[in-house]
Amino acid sequence: MKFPALARPPVPPKRKIVTLIAGFRCTDGAVMCADSQETVGDYRVSVHKLEPFTAGNFQVGIAGSGNSGDLIDEFVRRIEDNLNDHPLTTLKQFKDFCQAELLEFSKNEAMTYPAKQRAMSFLLCARALTGEPDFEMWVTSGRRLRPVARRALVGWDISLYRHIADQFYCSPSEILPVSQTILVALRLFALARNTSNTIGGPTTVAIVHKNGFGIEDPVWIEKLEQRINVFDSQFKRLMVACPDTSVPAEKFQEMVSEFQKSITYLREDYFTQTAALVFQSIIRRFNDPSFGGDIYARIPPGSVVTLMEDGSVIARQPDAEESAKIRAIRESVKAAQDEDKKTGDPE
Repeated sequence: MKFPALARPPVPPKRKIVTLIAGFRCTDGAVMCADSQETVGDYRVSVHKLEPFTAGNFQVGIAGSGNSGDLIDEFVRRIEDNLNDHPLTTLKQFKDFCQAELLEFSKNEAMTYPAKQRAMSFLLCARALTGEPDFEMWVTSGRRLRPVARRALVGWDISLYRHIADQFYCSPSEILPVSQTILVALRLFALARNTSNTIGGPTTVAIVHKNGFGIEDPVWIEKLEQRINVFDSQFKRLMVACPDTSVPAEKFQEMVSEFQKSITYLREDYFTQTAALVFQSIIRRFNDPSFGGDIYARIPPGSVVTLMEDGSVIARQPDAEESAKIRAIRESVKAAQDEDKKTGDPE
């Protein structure tokens, strides 16, 4: 007597994270970026690959690339869970802890997966919440963590993307501030989305500083990407005309003048938009004592931000008289705080 063969349960599609993750060291902090596309079987889905969390005495950001999304997620959860059980306080201790966890994870949990799915690489960043405020960024090299000196790309790291990054990060003297690094990173990810089927979706941008660690507003990132596209289109036309000696001098000067007027107008418009964002941050800081303000400078330090009658916001550099008044106010506040410390008066 023959029995009918039992139907095999369907095999769930594999989650594959072949991605692009970038980390940049800046003059005033660091920037981490990741795309938001993941391959599940024959489909592309949107996921959050970079979500900073607080565990133990650290704020941590981890993003990984590999042939198994589940395996990468398990390692991130392992770090978060185990870090809460260890009284670590220094970044050196955090690095040693993560190296030990990565080695243990590779020897045990990863071995339950097929060999082809075990390959994985990570970009990690941690900010200490105790002691002197500081942060560090690492990239995995084998089963060890290597500090990121300038920039690091993880995942779909082909030569084209390294070349774009190295245009701005080819030597220590060319490290940029956070505000400019974000634009470099967004330009890099725009190129990656246009040239790779495995990289896509909105770009997640995390900013870390010794005084803060957080994700930049996705709406603001989209606006920055639009700025880059506009400036690129303005610049390309002039770029090809500069070495072209067949262009008459008068025509070339017209192009230069038009370019200058366009970028000046665009910059002023963008500056107004940014000033409005800074004003919102100032209001939030007054209403929420736990909010420490923006992690990086969006407008020149010392700028005066003013709310106009029509609801618009402008930012400008103060004149000499205003600077003197602001300096006097700061000195008065500092003197009052110093006096409170002496008397023990919390007010």
